[in-house]
Amino acid sequence: VDDFQLAIGRSEKGVNWHEQKANLVILMISPVSPGSPQLHMELMRQIAVRLRETGLDGVMSAESPEELTSMLGLVLEGS
Repeated sequence: VDDFQLAIGRSEKGVNWHEQKANLVILMISPVSPGSPQLHMELMRQIAVRLRETGLDGVMSAESPEELTSMLGLVLEGS
């Protein structure tokens, strides 16, 4: 893997996760390089800050992948 890859899934009903329901799932694939652990943590921090700013309701109400990635401060591949 040469660059970070994310997959974001949303579920109105929620997905069972440790006796709770998760409505948002973010899967991250990181490159293997000397600096990747720090970059991985920085990306997670930035996503957490954006989630705090927009709230789960904002993320769940996004009407397109472009709107969701914009809310999270990400760039959609191919854009």
